[in-house]
Amino acid sequence: MKRNWLYALSALLIIASTSCKKEQGAEDREEVISSVKDCEGNSYPVVKIGSQYWMAENLRSTKYDTESERANATITTSDETTYAPYYTDGRNASSEYSEELTAELRKKLGLLYNWAAAVGFETAEAAQAQTEGFAGVRQGICPNGWHLPTKTEWGTMAEAVGGVYSETSCKGAGIKLRAMSGWSKQNGYVAGTDNYGFSALPAGSSEGSNVFNIGYYGGFWTSFADGKGGAYNSFFVPVDDEMHLMQREKSHTLSVRCVKNIQ
Repeated sequence: MKRNWLYALSALLIIASTSCKKEQGAEDREEVISSVKDCEGNSYPVVKIGSQYWMAENLRSTKYDTESERANATITTSDETTYAPYYTDGRNASSEYSEELTAELRKKLGLLYNWAAAVGFETAEAAQAQTEGFAGVRQGICPNGWHLPTKTEWGTMAEAVGGVYSETSCKGAGIKLRAMSGWSKQNGYVAGTDNYGFSALPAGSSEGSNVFNIGYYGGFWTSFADGKGGAYNSFFVPVDDEMHLMQREKSHTLSVRCVKNIQ
């Protein structure tokens, strides 16, 4: 009788232990995020770098999502350089550097946005009046649940790939984040290794519809204004191993990569 009681107790302990393990495993499981769609139905691959989730292609939406600061509004393109929100489609542009961009890569260049369009301002005056970072996350042109990265978030990502962070650059990060193809192979060329699948591409920049440095320069807006009429961007070039962090005129256009909100 005693032996039967011990057997029953042992069985209960095993069941309880198994149940706890299963429950703990369910808690430990993390949602796998492999892609995200914008409100126009465009789909983008997603990569996890450190604790952050990043879009692995450049944004190409012309409409703000339903939870954005400019919910459901659309952006127009412009031939003129302006601080009012606009975008430029540079995917078909060419330059002395762009011979390395295949048709497939050009499809991934996305749109180029000025800062007002990227952060979701309605007027040039509002964009110019913003002289620092925002108090919270700024969704802007990003899909719901995602936002325009801060300068700090770019630095965090660069450090997660082994970069050495300073105020103006992250040495060693650029080479690991640049796409392995599409960059101009000129004198001093340093091939990107794309270790984390971020696949930064050189979509160039523009003043109005005049796109330049496509094939050589890949710049991405942050949500941080510099207090001097410009805003910070992270950018990559194919002749060093760095991810640079510098100011840029808000009226110029750059690419956008969004980062997922922290739950």
